[in-house]
Amino acid sequence: MKKIYLPAFLGLLGLIGIQDISAQENGGSIINNAPNGTKQLYSRDSEGFYYDWGNRTYGEREGGISIISGEDGFIYIHNPISGFATGSFLKGVREGNQIKIELPQLLYREQNVETGEMLYFEAAILENNSANASFFNYRKSKDTELIYTIGEDGTISFNFTTDEDNQYPSKIFGIITTTGDFYVGDGSQTLTPVDYTTVTPPEDLELTDWVLFDSGTGDDHNVSMGFDGNDVYLYNFDNIYARHSWIKGTIDGDVVSFPTEQFLGEYNGYFYWYLAADFYETPDTYYFEPITSIDFEYNREKMMMTTPEHASMVANPRKEIIGLDYPEFMWYEKPVIKILSDTPSSYMPQNPRFIGFVDYFQNLGYNYCEFGIYPLSLDYDILDTKNLYFRLYLNGVAEEVFESEGNFDFPFNYFGDDPGTMVVQSFGGNVGLFLMMDGLETIGIQLVNIGPDKEIYATDIVTYNIDTGEVTEGETESVEALYSGDVVSTEYYDLSGNKLLRIKSGIVLQRQRYSDGSIKTRKLIFK
Repeated sequence: MKKIYLPAFLGLLGLIGIQDISAQENGGSIINNAPNGTKQLYSRDSEGFYYDWGNRTYGEREGGISIISGEDGFIYIHNPISGFATGSFLKGVREGNQIKIELPQLLYREQNVETGEMLYFEAAILENNSANASFFNYRKSKDTELIYTIGEDGTISFNFTTDEDNQYPSKIFGIITTTGDFYVGDGSQTLTPVDYTTVTPPEDLELTDWVLFDSGTGDDHNVSMGFDGNDVYLYNFDNIYARHSWIKGTIDGDVVSFPTEQFLGEYNGYFYWYLAADFYETPDTYYFEPITSIDFEYNREKMMMTTPEHASMVANPRKEIIGLDYPEFMWYEKPVIKILSDTPSSYMPQNPRFIGFVDYFQNLGYNYCEFGIYPLSLDYDILDTKNLYFRLYLNGVAEEVFESEGNFDFPFNYFGDDPGTMVVQSFGGNVGLFLMMDGLETIGIQLVNIGPDKEIYATDIVTYNIDTGEVTEGETESVEALYSGDVVSTEYYDLSGNKLLRIKSGIVLQRQRYSDGSIKTRKLIFK
């Protein structure tokens, strides 16, 4: 399953590139950094216009923001409009039980990469000019002041949605370009003060560089780990939405546990939480079951932490519910965390993974099949892609590299075609096969790594059966044709690549060296 990383506002603007927004321009300044002051977090309940997957709709939305009472006497509201996380501040002043905002104020700018034109976005009071109560046509109002009312319980609010005769509010607080294009806006907001605290590590904590792997996708990113007695601190477990946040766990023997519901901070107009969950996938959907903690098994020798089947770490904009609807969340399926090292402890690659097959793709007369080949060893070492190759098997027969007679090893980042028969495109760890042929029954792929002493480490052949939909891992009858000569040595290894002096029950790797110098590796099961 592919994960889509989409910041909340990117669906609004099409092909627009983010640019620096710190300069004073267009008659005003965008406030990206508020002055020193007292910071208070607020949960936000709003009603208004928002974008969901590129479609503007009217409805309700939850979120989280901060307000800073500056030492300069002004009030600064972060990400003030619910449907557009600008990352900037709206400036106002408190008078009694009110916060008054003079409008318009610039909040954002972006450059259209097609035209080079700079677009400026400002917060303003907008008025619906449509004569039809079932439609809206918002334009900048003559009103230039937004007033938040502060309640006795500390809540802060405004409300334009009191006209029950119209489907949409006559006025909203929204964002509009300086050329008059309306994007999103709020008819009402209620801000409720909350007291959430992020994890703060000790100042003298010694950190080391590790890597977190998503076993479901093969993706990886850098993290930092620190140990302080029985306390464990993990930095940047999510590098998509809640970047640069900390979570805290404990270590007990060879188990490192990170309890759920840890506050990660305010990001893009939401409060994000680390949640522990089990992830399950069905042919139609996927779902999460919350659990109390992620419990890693800590291998001290390899400096690697692994999780049980289905366990997931989730960066979620809600504290309890992990939903498939908006807003965006990020999960790491069966995560593995390993210390960053230049020297792999294992050179045996992980088996390829079947991703999907489409018969007569888009009615263009060819089949499409995709496999994942991840440059990771069985020990989750990052392998050098210059030494990685893959082999293709159609109906159990190994395919030669196009225009390279006798060579069965496709380079890791290969792109090429055999006219009228097949196109092979390797991109980002995935191999896409466009197959224009009849009589296909099985499609297989094998990943090969060349070790530092020119040893060949070959995975199982992962085969997809078109008729049955079955995916199998193992050798095919035609594989023997790739090897010639007599067997001169046979060795056995465990799944971590450690050589075995005697065979135990379970799964082992058999490595046979042939007289022609080739090496064949296969997976065996001993009971």
